[in-house]
Amino acid sequence: MDIGKMVKGILIYLAAAIKKATEAGKATEAGKATGAASGKATTATGATGATASKATEAGKAATATGATGATACRATAVLAAAILSLAATSCDHKAICFMHPHAAPMRINVGWSDFVEKETPTGMTVVVYPQNGDAPVVTKSNTISHVLVNLPMGHYNSIVFNQSETEFGSLEFRNLNNYQNAEVATVQAPTKWYTTKDENERIVHEPEWFGTDKYENAEVTAQMIAQSTQDYVQNTHGSRSSTKGGIDLMHLKPQNIIHTIYVTVHIKSIYNLRSARAALEGIAEGYKLGAGKPSTSKVTHLMENWTLTVDPQDPTQGNIKAQLLCFGLPDGHKATPQENIFNLSLLLVDNKTILDYKFEVGHDFEEDDTAHLTLHLEIDLGDPLPDVKPEGGEGGGFDASVNDWGEEIEHEVEL
Repeated sequence: MDIGKMVKGILIYLAAAIKKATEAGKATEAGKATGAASGKATTATGATGATASKATEAGKAATATGATGATACRATAVLAAAILSLAATSCDHKAICFMHPHAAPMRINVGWSDFVEKETPTGMTVVVYPQNGDAPVVTKSNTISHVLVNLPMGHYNSIVFNQSETEFGSLEFRNLNNYQNAEVATVQAPTKWYTTKDENERIVHEPEWFGTDKYENAEVTAQMIAQSTQDYVQNTHGSRSSTKGGIDLMHLKPQNIIHTIYVTVHIKSIYNLRSARAALEGIAEGYKLGAGKPSTSKVTHLMENWTLTVDPQDPTQGNIKAQLLCFGLPDGHKATPQENIFNLSLLLVDNKTILDYKFEVGHDFEEDDTAHLTLHLEIDLGDPLPDVKPEGGEGGGFDASVNDWGEEIEHEVEL
């Protein structure tokens, strides 16, 4: 006897009966469907014992008493449990055994059109959080358009982000099992030249491009489970074809959350400059995925790659520029000067004189109207750089990166 075919027929019939009873609330129709399905189960399997009797009695009770729609649905559920109990010991079809009347595949759609200008993901992670406190369901997929998640009735929150946790070199993930506290943050970076102010100051790497979105209070209903169950059985066993699968539950559209900060420093007597390095304090450590905003905790970013441009009208002056990828200003930032400190060190052409500057710049950030998540910081150094004798007797040109600054003689410049 082909148990698989028997179960297939019963489940298709049963799914239709559940849907009909739920929508119409007609006890007699649900009872007839239950009784008929019970009869088929008993005939096809020759079932005996308590399990088969329970299934048959459930069908008879619903038909004979003219019970209400809710009672018929309960009888149908009993029948479903009985049929699945009969099939469980002999079913070789994992797809059928996977389905049960309390949960079904739900489709979570994801669109990346707002993120692909930064990077095209090769995979994604979707985390679904039941609002009843059950453990979250984590799905990692190389398909970036959607995932199917088997869910019971209830309300759900969800987050999505590009790639998986282990594919980032500059990011770490915290509390992903908790929707409200889930966070992505920058990892600590080593430094040979910057001295932290205290043990709590963290020097971090620039983050990689990161796109995320969230969805709250999605509901899975009994009707959705019944429909998804019926669709799943029919699609799986060939009674109709479909490339979609699952009932649409939510649509997420991840966006880039990484900021770009452009820093420009205007310098007089720029011909005396050999190299530059800087540190920007008070930047957000990470991003709260469930809250959808930067972290309140702060970190320091190093800026070690600068370009020099000489003013074509006056070659004695010009500017240096650098850019920084980060999570932006921390949540609750009030734009007061002392919230962000810009520490700048300039190595002069003698390869030993270092000038240290400290600027309070928390009020100086300007948003770019034409570029999302872009900040500009402009600083005027003020006094010209002192004249020094170039190492070796000739100017060596500007070094764009920070290397060995030789025998350093530091001078802190008061502003």
